[in-house]
Amino acid sequence: MASPPHDDDVDEREQRPRRRSSRSQVDAMTMQDIAALPENALCADCGEPNPNWTSINLGIFICIHCAGIHRNLGVHISKVRSIDLDTTCWAPSLIEFMLSMGNARSRALYEAAVPAYVVRPRHASCSDAVREHWIRAKYVRKEFVERPAPVRMPEEPLFGYLRKQSPKNKSRFQTRFFVQHGPMLSYFKRASDSLPCGQIDLASGRVVVDVPGADGGDDRQTNLDFTIDTPYRTFTLTAPNADALFAWAQQLRRAAAFYAGAGNDPLLRAGGADPIAGVNPDDGVWRGSMMKQGGARQTWRRRHFVLCSGPSPTLLYYKEKPDGRRVPEGFLPLGGAALYDACVSSGRKHCFAVLTRTRQYFLQAMDTRDMADWMKAIQGCIDKATPVHAFDVDLVEPAAARAP
Repeated sequence: MASPPHDDDVDEREQRPRRRSSRSQVDAMTMQDIAALPENALCADCGEPNPNWTSINLGIFICIHCAGIHRNLGVHISKVRSIDLDTTCWAPSLIEFMLSMGNARSRALYEAAVPAYVVRPRHASCSDAVREHWIRAKYVRKEFVERPAPVRMPEEPLFGYLRKQSPKNKSRFQTRFFVQHGPMLSYFKRASDSLPCGQIDLASGRVVVDVPGADGGDDRQTNLDFTIDTPYRTFTLTAPNADALFAWAQQLRRAAAFYAGAGNDPLLRAGGADPIAGVNPDDGVWRGSMMKQGGARQTWRRRHFVLCSGPSPTLLYYKEKPDGRRVPEGFLPLGGAALYDACVSSGRKHCFAVLTRTRQYFLQAMDTRDMADWMKAIQGCIDKATPVHAFDVDLVEPAAARAP
């Protein structure tokens, strides 16, 4: 039979928890002291004052809202601990690491090159979608660790369905098909339409794209709304989901920042008394017939096309096969144009769209190979032409403009 414990042993065991508790309190106070430093006074991600949570492997202090997002990243990305509740995990080495890192050094690392168009959260009314998108971009994809190359426009066109608020009835939203390419954002009733209902000129002046819960966003908007403020009108748009919201908002922010002040640049505007002056159809680099959708009536008719290369590439089309004396029925200005597969949006096989500054043209080739040949030839002429937007712009946000 085991002998009863000695009184001295009991006293010693009773003292051990008290000694551990006392050590934990000291360590917790030390961590609280680190959190009270000016550089850690605001959440590392959204700027909320007095953060009381930490990511012990990232070395940052965060608020309870951002802590919830960090937990969803997985412990291989971020290990979240509470300053006040987790009082037994503050080993001296961990305290030393938190003191050596902190929010300021972490921000210098993970926000070294944040482009000015990126949607950033703000603590006052930050939605979970804005917060999560920002945190994942910083710590999972590490998009801002290194200084990116200068942004060059145009890029691939961005298109999709959005809901647009009616200017006369603010409670009414209409679904429209939007296409952004270069400085123009065009919207159509249907994806198969050739002529847009309207256009938003991103180079017309100061264009601000606001996202709810982000820096500069309107708190009255819903989580999937964003606005485009132009000198003449404010457009309110609703995205179908959070991913689409950020794709549109950041692309439009980038385009608006890039084209700001370039509205009077002649290279940004198609013009001139005769746009096809100097274009010789005999010098065409590609010829053939395709079906073309009309603009107003949207009827499909077969036309004969001649692709002309040069500084101002042009796609001429004729009712009958050209013989050198016929005047073209019309033309597609290809300077700064973009191509995309339109089989789904048009409902026709072997169909592709040519997106220009003023409208989009739907063309249907004879078969898959013919479609690929036409798209390759047209894209080659566009690439070889004098760039419509040959401006390299550094859109990295100045350090002084970043949130503390």
